[in-house]
Amino acid sequence: MRQPIALNLGAGRHCLPGFVNCDGTGGEGIDEVFDLCGHWPFPDSSVELVYLSHVLEHLVSFRAFFRELWRVTQDRATILIRVPAPNHSEAMSEPDHIRPWYPQSFGFLQPAMAGASSNLQYTEWAGEFGIPMVGMRVDGWVKRVLRWGWVVRKALPFLPYVPQAIRELFVELFTIKTPETRAMTLKYMCGPLHVPITFLMYRHEWMRRPYHFPDDYTLLHIASRDVARYPFPSMMTQETFQKYCLYFT
Repeated sequence: MRQPIALNLGAGRHCLPGFVNCDGTGGEGIDEVFDLCGHWPFPDSSVELVYLSHVLEHLVSFRAFFRELWRVTQDRATILIRVPAPNHSEAMSEPDHIRPWYPQSFGFLQPAMAGASSNLQYTEWAGEFGIPMVGMRVDGWVKRVLRWGWVVRKALPFLPYVPQAIRELFVELFTIKTPETRAMTLKYMCGPLHVPITFLMYRHEWMRRPYHFPDDYTLLHIASRDVARYPFPSMMTQETFQKYCLYFT
């Protein structure tokens, strides 16, 4: 029986043990070299876990990327994507960045998007994904404002619109390939035009203390909104997400 594969896409100098480390350029620790907007050298439905950090914003054809991602992943495979937050300077300060990504930008991947949107291009989209959560990592300087609980509750919904307040997005997806998984997703999702959001912050920034490796790689959940309560654990829950933090930071 074929062993499931875990992919680290756009690995660069950050190769991960236990993953097939992939990049468009060869180098130390890189296992596969290929274009993420072209054909990927993996069989259909052979991948169970995919990680890519600050790669998606560089891709010329995101549609080609997501088609291949859907092809090679198993039903309910887990994908974790990190991109710069759109209102942070890191989103477009690098000349190679093609476009910023908002949490809602990933909504086109969800089931029923074609019927909910007036854009005809979505009617031809075949590769569907569920979105358990989009984590918005709050930058450390914001903690000076978020000292009191009532301020957290009042201010958090507006932070995405404040320049430099949200530094990074952690986007979790799962692949939909069977009628059962699609029916489950339609039952529990927040809606085809809605994306569930949680606010995150590194532990040392929340506690306003010096950084200590490796404990302070932990991401704390500050608050959530529009949570999609799927009947399986999200990677970004404390139990399942933290074991990846040493690799994923």
